[in-house]
Amino acid sequence: MTPGQPPFPELVFVPARPHPSGGSREVACEARTLADGTVALPVFSTVERLVAALGHYQPWACVPLRTVQAAMARDGVPQVVLDPAVHPSAWRWQEDSLRAFADSLGGPGLPAART
Repeated sequence: MTPGQPPFPELVFVPARPHPSGGSREVACEARTLADGTVALPVFSTVERLVAALGHYQPWACVPLRTVQAAMARDGVPQVVLDPAVHPSAWRWQEDSLRAFADSLGGPGLPAART
């Protein structure tokens, strides 16, 4: 946690995507560059806040905070930040990138976009 932040909820919404490994379907959390230029794992108290910061196509998972903190410590991510502003130039999932990722996993992909 960062000093001065409100208490974290027990469950948080994290930017995450499937990460197939050795036949299993693990989840990979996605660190981001925050508005102040630091790298951290943004976690969100609601799905709405995650979507507002990272966009409609951002894959996410709801996980216990303690699980996220342990994984980030193991992976060398220096901090976990609640409901942060994400740098405007930070990479964001788009429909085409999400579709390509789903196809690469051999899944059914995304339904066709409606026009």
